[in-house]
Amino acid sequence: MRRTALTIILLSLGVAQLGHAQDPGSQPTPAPTNTGDRKVYTTVGKHGERVYTDQKTPGATPVEVDNAQTYKAQRPLATTQGNRSLAPVRQDANFRYQICAIAQPANDQTFVNPESIPIAARSEPAVRPGDIMTILFNGSAVGAPGSPTAVVSPVLRGSHSIAVVIRDAQGATLCSSASVTIHVRQPTVGAGNRARQNTAQPRPRP
Repeated sequence: MRRTALTIILLSLGVAQLGHAQDPGSQPTPAPTNTGDRKVYTTVGKHGERVYTDQKTPGATPVEVDNAQTYKAQRPLATTQGNRSLAPVRQDANFRYQICAIAQPANDQTFVNPESIPIAARSEPAVRPGDIMTILFNGSAVGAPGSPTAVVSPVLRGSHSIAVVIRDAQGATLCSSASVTIHVRQPTVGAGNRARQNTAQPRPRP
């Protein structure tokens, strides 16, 4: 191994000296950065350039050369969103949401034969980058992830619960609202007096 390394150094020195002979204006030979246990000597060449070698020649002086330092690049931390790479968001451990609630519809509100029901949620303060607001309809997420609004369609008759929850990027719950209950009525033609009552239609006279 020592003989192979020495051969490589000698070949490199020979190429450098040949280049100086062809081009007197060339730059001095760079100093080696790692020599192991071998000694390095320096002298001045014919054209005034600085020459380094492991052979002790007349007029050469020894040079102390430190071993080369190594560096291993560390993989940067990042989070991904779609096809983009984003730096991690630094969160405040003392941050708290004061309010998260359903703004629409109102609690105990009744809908008669609706085609759809719009839902809106709010929070104070606003949702931080990295946190996700989710609207729950009967316990299931509705609407786009992170959106404060959603539209539910179709809606079956009966009572339904609506709530909102805010979680961080790790899935931990930061805020959850009380449930809002709504009622849906869907009268039909064959439902008799009950259908007329739901639609506020007067009873026919006998």
